[in-house]
Amino acid sequence: MKVKLRRLQNGDKSLLYHFRNLKEIIENSLSQRKVSWNEHQRWFSQVALSGYCLAFVIFADGVPAGHLRVEQDRKYFILGELSMYLLRKYRNEGVGSLALEQGVDMVKWEWPFLKSIHIRTVSSTALRFFEKNKFEVSRRGAKEECWRAIRQVD
Repeated sequence: MKVKLRRLQNGDKSLLYHFRNLKEIIENSLSQRKVSWNEHQRWFSQVALSGYCLAFVIFADGVPAGHLRVEQDRKYFILGELSMYLLRKYRNEGVGSLALEQGVDMVKWEWPFLKSIHIRTVSSTALRFFEKNKFEVSRRGAKEECWRAIRQVD
């Protein structure tokens, strides 16, 4: 399957809203809830298209299959947080690993000063995916709401 990332564009707002509110995506999100159109519009303009975010639509064989973004930490600019999701039909097909590698390569190119990226997840399946893709996992503590993992990018 051919995998390609395309920089997020203003015209992708409805697509990402649709993806974000699918049950299969909500189940794996940190918030575990749907977002309203107003919340999404605010997020899209303030975060997704900001200079602190590299955001992409993931395509598999030319079809939108998911979303990947890295947000730069505004206090510690050498750190970034990665968020990624794939539609269920593209999981376990290698699409996620290819998209992740392309995303990391684009981050290196766009932000050469970035030293590491981390993820937060409530999904043990997602955690195993990131672990297989060069992230070092920090196991969830009793008081934490999610697992964390980090990957060096330099």
